[in-house]
Amino acid sequence: MNNDTELLKKRFAELARRADGRGCLLYSGFLSLNEQSALASIARTLPAPYSLYGGADGCERRMARFGYAEGDDTEGYPIDIIEIAPKSEKFASDLTHRDFLGALMHTGVEREKIGDIIVRGKHAYAFVEAPLAPYFADTLETVGRTSVVCRAGAVVPEGELFRAEESIVRVSSLRLDALIAQAFRLSRGDAAELFTAERVFVNGALAKGPSAAPKEGDIISARGFGRFIFSAVSGQSKKGKLVVEIKRYV
Repeated sequence: MNNDTELLKKRFAELARRADGRGCLLYSGFLSLNEQSALASIARTLPAPYSLYGGADGCERRMARFGYAEGDDTEGYPIDIIEIAPKSEKFASDLTHRDFLGALMHTGVEREKIGDIIVRGKHAYAFVEAPLAPYFADTLETVGRTSVVCRAGAVVPEGELFRAEESIVRVSSLRLDALIAQAFRLSRGDAAELFTAERVFVNGALAKGPSAAPKEGDIISARGFGRFIFSAVSGQSKKGKLVVEIKRYV
């Protein structure tokens, strides 16, 4: 375990201790899957409970809230959505997730202040810490070479939040490495390396190993490649392979 992870665990423990001692709710920044996994590993030792939320169901980067909350678990998180749109669609470049993230961080804001970024065409919707939303709206003027306008308090259009395309893959056995290799068109060797590098997660927790068998409904993420839902085994091919239904996020 590296020093950064140990420091992170101490930070989580301190937030939980303060929340418990003061009888209040305290929040972390947006956590990566690795950071969420580190938090889960010490959950039983914390003096206060915690919950995770990223601004919408399906978000990967999520804040941790420490303390005893009443009512809806998703209420009260200091999260806002900003919409980033080109001033002129006609002259806008094709922009990627990396372009939008780079532009947001170029304003001087740390990564933990920014959650998921959803790119739809030449627009993007970014989940950010609520106090910073007006700052982004006033500061962000370009993404790459494209002039943009940024608006706080945005609402993602219905059906545009997280989209998943259904597809069929065929695997010799129901193992995580086999599914990942087929879902992302990798060799089994390359898929295995993702586990060695601790880049594979199941439902937000670090995967136990390449041979683990997923359960229906599991969300499987490979950092740097994407994520998909394991839906079901629907049959067997003539060559004896398992026919698996998945839904890949796009």
